[in-house]
Amino acid sequence: MGAEYVRFAQSEAVHGQKNLLESQVNLLQGLKRFKAYRLLRAEEIHLKIQLKQQMDTLAEQLNILNRVLPQTEFKPAPQPKALSPAQPKQAHEATLETHHENSLEDELEAIQRKLRALQ
Repeated sequence: MGAEYVRFAQSEAVHGQKNLLESQVNLLQGLKRFKAYRLLRAEEIHLKIQLKQQMDTLAEQLNILNRVLPQTEFKPAPQPKALSPAQPKQAHEATLETHHENSLEDELEAIQRKLRALQ
C-alpha cells in the first residue's frame, strides 16, 4: 500500500494553521500561569514558615515573661445566678437592678457614717 495524500484548499490550510497557532498560544499561556502559581505557592510556604517561627518566638518570650513576672492570686467576681426557664428576663434584670441599688445605698450609708465619725 502506498502513501496517500489529501489536498487541502488554501482556506482550509490557513484555518488549520490558525487553530494550531492558537492552541500553541493557549498552551504557552497556561504554562506561564502555572509557573506564576508555583512561584506564589513557594512564597506562601516561605511566609508560613516565617510566621510559624515568629509565633514560636513569641510563645517562648511569653513563657519567659510569665516566669519573670510575680504571680498573683486572681479571684473572679461571683457570677449572677443563671436564669431558670420559668423566670422571665425582665424579672432577672429587675433583681440585678435592685441588688445594684441596694449595694449603692449600702456604700452611701457607709460613707455617711464615716463623715459623721469625723465630725
